[in-house]
Amino acid sequence: MAALAPTSQTLFGSRLLQQLLQRKQENVFVSPASVGLALGMVAAGAHGKTLAAFEDALGVDGKRAASQAKQLFASLDTLPPGVVVELANSLWVRSGLPLSARYTDAMREGYRAEVRSLDFASQGATQLVNDWVSGATHGQIQSAVDQMDPSSILALVNATYFNGLWEESFDPEGTLDWEFTTGFGGVTKVRLMLASGSFSYMRDRDLQAVLVPYKQGRFSLLVVLPHESLAPAAFHDIAASSSLTRILAGLRTRRGSIGLPKVGIAYSANLVPELLEMGLGPAFTEDADFSDVFEGDLPAFISTVSHKTRLEIDEQGTTAAASTFIGMTLSASLTITPDTPFEMYVERPFLVAVIDGETDLILFVGVIGDPTPSE
Repeated sequence: MAALAPTSQTLFGSRLLQQLLQRKQENVFVSPASVGLALGMVAAGAHGKTLAAFEDALGVDGKRAASQAKQLFASLDTLPPGVVVELANSLWVRSGLPLSARYTDAMREGYRAEVRSLDFASQGATQLVNDWVSGATHGQIQSAVDQMDPSSILALVNATYFNGLWEESFDPEGTLDWEFTTGFGGVTKVRLMLASGSFSYMRDRDLQAVLVPYKQGRFSLLVVLPHESLAPAAFHDIAASSSLTRILAGLRTRRGSIGLPKVGIAYSANLVPELLEMGLGPAFTEDADFSDVFEGDLPAFISTVSHKTRLEIDEQGTTAAASTFIGMTLSASLTITPDTPFEMYVERPFLVAVIDGETDLILFVGVIGDPTPSE
């Protein structure tokens, strides 16, 4: 696999993870692909300083973001056997409120988005959106939004689903109980999956990393393990795009042994504070300019950005899913190393990323401080 280039997608994913690590939670797991696609759909209708804020946060101009989305969908039309990647986008507009024809066409062409009408004040509005996300994520995300704001006029939703079988499965007979030091300093029992063979591996004075491939090698799981046990918040520098680029560039084929814990976690976050820190403030104010979205230049702004993910890693492979829900309302009120066999036993907090080697897209990235299954 080629070294990951410091693309706009890499920079955005790294910045988002770094912002969320400041919350000092035990687990952080996000889909930069999901959030980036949802924000890209919103950016396509922005103008002036609002558009400039999106371009600064995403690291790419609005037209290029739409082009990247179109290229991404095309690249996923053909996937290796044993790997499933599904991206779905939808727009839910208040009944009777016309979207701009040009904007609607752009959403359908560049983002393959469904466009639907919705009565946000109806009792079934929340369930309709959640059922759509559940279907698009194969039931992994069943509640993308907890409660619909009846004053909403538009919701933009992305659902992302990944399922990849390992190139070489872990032998369940070799999985054993192991002690894992959690991100908050406690100790828990995990099921550690063991494997030996040739892997893309690197080691330096601070950390070691391994790339575990899925079928036919286009997609891989990057696992980065510091030599010392770190709290998740202390992964800030490791999560930087320059660090990920250096790690991937340093990978070399080596024989060795790995021990990877089985993982089962769920994560959710209101991303508004982090997006404000990343420079998207103008999109959340009453003078936001989304004049390309609606007929009649309605004064709308973003009020909600909700992100949810799930991650499961076992002997057969990896299942990961995400949803990003962006709600918009009318402007009225503001709520704003030597070549000897290596050993890498992941028994303390670690960074993971699901990477597409063909497009250099980070589908998912996070820091796992406690891999034990969550409800």
